[in-house]
Amino acid sequence: MSVIRYETPVQFKEAVFPFLLHDEAVHNIQLGVIADWLNVPDRYDEAYLAAIQVDGQVVGSAMMTLPHPLQLSLMNQDAIELLIAHIRREYPRIPAVGGPVNVASAFAHRWCDVSGQKRKLTMGMSQRVYELTAVQPGRPVVGMARQATSSDVSLLADWIIDFNDEAMGHQWGHDQAVQFVERRISTPTSMLYVWEVDGQPVSMCGVSGPTENGIRVNAVYTPPDQRGRGYASANVAAVSQMMLDSGRRYCFLYTDLANPTSNSIYQKIGYRPVTDMSMIAFEGD
Repeated sequence: MSVIRYETPVQFKEAVFPFLLHDEAVHNIQLGVIADWLNVPDRYDEAYLAAIQVDGQVVGSAMMTLPHPLQLSLMNQDAIELLIAHIRREYPRIPAVGGPVNVASAFAHRWCDVSGQKRKLTMGMSQRVYELTAVQPGRPVVGMARQATSSDVSLLADWIIDFNDEAMGHQWGHDQAVQFVERRISTPTSMLYVWEVDGQPVSMCGVSGPTENGIRVNAVYTPPDQRGRGYASANVAAVSQMMLDSGRRYCFLYTDLANPTSNSIYQKIGYRPVTDMSMIAFEGD
């Protein structure tokens, strides 16, 4: 068993994607981030891209596009041990780790043992990956979905700030949010959509991270004064149908398991659970 590190996303894709595609929904983060990166070559200045191999066959992979968390594929305990030793040669501290629950938890436990870092008690998230292959009709909701444009940048930047604060616990500045929105509305594989009522945007969702057969729905946000009217559900359903109509076989979506409302809403649209994921942050990064 050995760890092979790749210098470019092209090398990583060629070597690792056949393995990742065996469980496309589970591995949609790695698949999608690399796809987005290839569309925007200067997106990341530094990254750790690696595969664990046995007799030339990939049995696991890891990706860390700094300053973002380390993302792990499915892998066994022996692979985790070898990967930790390899990562620590260059990165004695990492911000966080994400992946399938058992893999991320096992990695975090051993990483804390050998690195001296500790888990942040307030920075962890249990998530569930959902997959949709057909949109289920819902109750009629006034309004319609449309792709966001440059005229929406200021409003959506404010919403992204609120979304990150509420859902992710991240504090973003206005300039950072504007740059994020501008990039999302100008990148063909990473778009934002709004649900509009009487010419006024009332809810937002996005898509990014295309895989070979699917794409991830994310950044779902409705401001508090517009909630309870079905706008988010209608927007996600409409955007998901757009993605299927464009040729995607399925859409992926992550939910916070601590939010039973969102888990219920998305299942009514047609999203079905695939597996649970964990995101575990570390102190001293």
